[in-house]
Amino acid sequence: MRLIQSGDIPSGTQLMDNWNVLYRQIGLSDIETLIDRGVTFTADGGQFAEAYIDTDGRNNSVDTVTSSAEFDTNKWFYSDNPYGEGSEVRIGTTSAVATGGSHSLKINDDGTKMYSLDAQVIKEYDLSTPYLSTTASASANTLDNSSKDSNNQSFAFSLDGTHLYIFGNTNVKVYEYSLSTAWDLSTASFVADVAAPTIGSESMFVSGDGTKMYAVRYASSNLVYEMTMSTPYDVTTLASSTTFDTGTTNPTGIAFSGDGALMFVGIRDSGTKVYDLSTPWLVTSAVFSSTLLGNSYRGFCLSQNGYYYYVDKNSTTLQDSYKFPSGGEVVHAIPTGTFSSTTSSAFLTFKAEDWESGADVQYKLRTADPATINQNSFVEIAATTIDESLLSINNCIVLPKSAGVWILGSTTVDDEVARAEIYGTLFYGTNGTDPRVVSGITGLTTLKTSVTRDIGKQAHYAKASQLSGNQSTQTFTGTFADTSTNTDCSSWSKVELVSVSTGGSARWENPSGTTLHQITTNSGESSEFFTDTTADETDNPSACQLEVDTVGAGTAGDSIAEFLVICSGDITWVSSG
Repeated sequence: MRLIQSGDIPSGTQLMDNWNVLYRQIGLSDIETLIDRGVTFTADGGQFAEAYIDTDGRNNSVDTVTSSAEFDTNKWFYSDNPYGEGSEVRIGTTSAVATGGSHSLKINDDGTKMYSLDAQVIKEYDLSTPYLSTTASASANTLDNSSKDSNNQSFAFSLDGTHLYIFGNTNVKVYEYSLSTAWDLSTASFVADVAAPTIGSESMFVSGDGTKMYAVRYASSNLVYEMTMSTPYDVTTLASSTTFDTGTTNPTGIAFSGDGALMFVGIRDSGTKVYDLSTPWLVTSAVFSSTLLGNSYRGFCLSQNGYYYYVDKNSTTLQDSYKFPSGGEVVHAIPTGTFSSTTSSAFLTFKAEDWESGADVQYKLRTADPATINQNSFVEIAATTIDESLLSINNCIVLPKSAGVWILGSTTVDDEVARAEIYGTLFYGTNGTDPRVVSGITGLTTLKTSVTRDIGKQAHYAKASQLSGNQSTQTFTGTFADTSTNTDCSSWSKVELVSVSTGGSARWENPSGTTLHQITTNSGESSEFFTDTTADETDNPSACQLEVDTVGAGTAGDSIAEFLVICSGDITWVSSG
């Protein structure tokens, strides 16, 4: 269907159209063109914003209320806690990934694919649930390097999955492949090989910037070998650099945190040692920190997000997967400048003033139908593009305002519920993992709110979870940076107990010590998202608290608490328990 254009309408026509539909179809500039051509309009009622047209029929005396306040996109960050210390939790054991006698395990960047080296062939697996290896199924994609080396011992990917390296022990070489489609073994093509600076490698790892490669040898050495690539990712420039003595025989796995500040060394038939690196990516700066739960036979790998790790359990075909105890408790915080310092000038509300002599009001343009959108609670979005389908959830609708500017409103009549639905859509999405301000908006420059008490405030979302088997209480305390002008601090929360028949609890407090929402004893969930919670608003709290407790909940019980806060200033988090 072709949209209506101004040229479709004959001169002198009188239009009896729904103003909102007409505006959305042809825009204000085409309406001005129609006025120039003598087309007139009939009003059909509803709410109007006045536009003043001077005597020649042009709209050049209209002044819109605008603001140049900008959202600082550089302040987006994720405040989470990967590689958390404490008691790791085993979340699954599987034989779905072929690991019998494997020398390596790897997982891709988003947890949807896993790889193992089995009988000289690298095999690719699809994970239907990201990061959960028990949901793995074999892909048709494999890579067989046996024509180049008959004893391939280990392999590693670049961080982006476009480079693959294989250590062949027969020829003592490192082989490089290029993947035209990241993480897809079927697109691999051979690039080059080079004599390896080490003899034997049970496990390999490549630094995030492609300038370093690491390897560990089994049986005959305690060492971690650090090598350099003078041209990033180019294996032909590989050279020895330095080593680190683990002090333990039979290292079989090597991995690093994303920032290179932690090194993980798997020890055969033992745990995985964790080292702090005072100089990132430099193994000689390593100091022992702790040992992870779970024996590693030959394969070990970390997820890139730092929440999961995997071990080739033993000489059989079993693999264990684990979750770090504090991985993802504080999921993300939405930064300073969430809302600009001016109330939104939504709905093309023009200034009711005319500074040109002889001007004559010729029409009134309704830009929104009060029967379909709440007129008091809405947010104006200035961005490069938006995905209207992703934003049209939780009773929210999108209206175009002008080029690069949209209104996110709600069809709910109640102002506070509409406010909750709009903020929930932007900063929570459907379940906290998909805030539409991230997934539904590209090139965000400004967010403005029509709700006066929210101007200049930030949105913060956090989630705490105590998973099955921990049998303990975790408390996450958030300290508010602003304790003098943080009035009408708003929050919405959800608390949940899973597989709990007795014991356990989940709680949200704001301020700390004042319980706003909790669930105890039995399995179930209670959510306040997308509802009116103005009764819970508080002025100038010093701290807030999420508490998750699985004591007495049994080995299968999970406790989960999450919240969204609209407040002035930042929140910093400390965990205990």
